[in-house]
Amino acid sequence: CGAALNLWNEVTVQESLAGFSFTVEGEGKNELPSSKENNLFVSSFERALTYLNVPLSLVDKLSFECKNEIPLSRGLGSSSAAIVAALFSAFALCAHNPQLLPIAPHLRALPTSPSATSLDLSPVLCVD
Repeated sequence: CGAALNLWNEVTVQESLAGFSFTVEGEGKNELPSSKENNLFVSSFERALTYLNVPLSLVDKLSFECKNEIPLSRGLGSSSAAIVAALFSAFALCAHNPQLLPIAPHLRALPTSPSATSLDLSPVLCVD
């Protein structure tokens, strides 16, 4: 048995003249790190850049804005959502087709999460 919940996280990644920034609105606003260190989204984004042979220095020129609705530490997939959002963001930013994301299964194993990161979730990606 399962339930489908209408909970979404939204991420905006854009070039920033001010340099790196990471902000969170909503769930995790006071818990998630705003630095690159120990930040699952940023580390997943960097792993995708490495996979794409893009210099990691790109991260220092970007701002990351997250609007989170998925609660943390409740078994609802917030970590998987962060990983998938980071991968798709990196692939989209670098103009690659993120259909299969072969790197995803190697990023993080979560015992309570389904293998959402290994699915083809391209219909959920919106690029403006």
